[in-house]
Amino acid sequence: MKKNKRTEIMNIIALALCLSSISLRAQQKNIYHKGWIDFNKNGKTDVYEDTSQPVDKRVENLLSQMTLEEKSCQMATLYGYGRVLKDEMPTLGWKKEVWKDGIANIDESLNSLPNNKRAQSQYSYPFSKHATAINTLQKWFIEETRLGIPVDFTNEGIHGLCHDRATPLPAPISIGSTWNKQLVRQAGEMVGREGKALGYTNIYVPILDPARDPRWGRVVECYGEDPFHIAELGKQMTLGVQSQGVASTLKHFAVYSVPKGGRDGNARTDPHVAPREMHQLFLYPFKRIIQEAHPLGVMSSYNDWDGVPVSASHYFLTGLLREKYGFKGYVVSDSRAVEYIYEKHHVAEDFKDATRLAIKAGLNVWTNFDPPASYINNIRELVKEGKLSIKTVDDRVRDVLRVKFLVGLFDAPINNDPKRADKIVHTTKDEELSLQINRESLVLLKNQNNLLPLNKGKLKNILVTGPLAAEEKYAISRYGPSNNPVTTVLKGIQAYVGNTVNVTYEEGCDVVNPGWPSTEIIPAALSQQEQESIAKAVKKAKSSDVIVAVLGEDDKTVGESLSRTSLDLPGRQQQLLEALTCHRKTAGTGFDQWSASYY
Repeated sequence: MKKNKRTEIMNIIALALCLSSISLRAQQKNIYHKGWIDFNKNGKTDVYEDTSQPVDKRVENLLSQMTLEEKSCQMATLYGYGRVLKDEMPTLGWKKEVWKDGIANIDESLNSLPNNKRAQSQYSYPFSKHATAINTLQKWFIEETRLGIPVDFTNEGIHGLCHDRATPLPAPISIGSTWNKQLVRQAGEMVGREGKALGYTNIYVPILDPARDPRWGRVVECYGEDPFHIAELGKQMTLGVQSQGVASTLKHFAVYSVPKGGRDGNARTDPHVAPREMHQLFLYPFKRIIQEAHPLGVMSSYNDWDGVPVSASHYFLTGLLREKYGFKGYVVSDSRAVEYIYEKHHVAEDFKDATRLAIKAGLNVWTNFDPPASYINNIRELVKEGKLSIKTVDDRVRDVLRVKFLVGLFDAPINNDPKRADKIVHTTKDEELSLQINRESLVLLKNQNNLLPLNKGKLKNILVTGPLAAEEKYAISRYGPSNNPVTTVLKGIQAYVGNTVNVTYEEGCDVVNPGWPSTEIIPAALSQQEQESIAKAVKKAKSSDVIVAVLGEDDKTVGESLSRTSLDLPGRQQQLLEALTCHRKTAGTGFDQWSASYY
């Protein structure tokens, strides 16, 4: 028998023994009773296990039973399979990991992401298989930890739920373009419903950053530039998500969308926003939604303001968020925000000191794409050294536990009908809602001579050109569903006209050119190959009745840490467009005349 085959068999046997052991112990201790669960396995109904007791009373009872080890574990995120977790299902080795004492949340568990092959999971689809898998993970924490504190399963949701084949939504900037509060409320309800059915209990949505500078790389993830508009739509999204019994986590708090000098997450970014501007523009949506929709989560950003990192700012995380706005949920850091306190902002000596500053400021849960042991051990050492009070730790853990009680994790942590997920996730009605949102998000700037919609009966030849004409990634986001079928613009037009119109395709140019983005600042002449590529498109345009040029940006030019220096089309797309336009205006003179005068 080959070694790898033997290892595979042994792993399967070990997993089977582990799951059998979990089931056997659960049956022996009989912790699952009608109307309550004996989370701490002591044979009696403690206050925190009593569903008839007030939430605050249950929280205090549980907190009083927790050790420092258990409390510190409720202050960290464990990233799911393919990020930090190496196992899809619990193994015997988990009893040696730091999460043997519990964990605050597990993010993006078994959801499968197309851009991360390591995260592809057999448990992401069918939907019922994922719901069953989350049950197995949840049971491990309930049955194998001393107090049985359930996990808050978190996930992204700004483009629709970030899960294999969930219902897709357009980018938030497009959702904002609908100006339709009712539709946004329905979208929130759909995201919450799908999340709940799949086992997620906390959805990271909406993004409330006002996009005031269109050069910022994350404009696509925002509802727009107006704080009132953002607050109105963000409120509906929050209410919709939380109406389904899951938490909504707002992001990114705060003053995050102001990358001074084009700098973003990879550099220190003090936005230098005046106090009045900060409160009236950048904090207004958060204040409105916290006070009117009562979200259970907020994500702290990794920028600073007035020289103080937000994730280490008592003013932001306690003074404003809790004392002034009345926030009652828990604050989770954006990934690496705590490390940035010393790595980027240099106001802490090391990671341990950054941990102290963040917790004292009001941060509840640390998040990063690293194993949580270092952060958790930092907390334990700080308390033992007298640098962090146990009272402060209790305050932070109390918020996390309260959210877990409010979303029902201590009442019904296990999905008793996982097969229902196959019936209520990505339904025909969901598709119709998604289509309606996409249609209402469209902005038609000009329709000269009523060219649109294209009249198939009057056209013989159509040229489809541009670097995005045959691209599928325009419909896929790192923060949204994956593995859904995508229709490119080229295929869509071909399907629309059928055999009645001849459709030709020529790419024309790439999204960006060699040397980009430096060439936005210091122009470079088109290469011979680039000129020939544009010439091919123009040649085909000469025999076309209509030219459909599909231009814009892709995931390499838009996103986090991808702020632009210009609002022009990237690469050689402007030259392609001008060449096509020149052909239409000077029919008969051709591309050669244009190219000679342009260079």
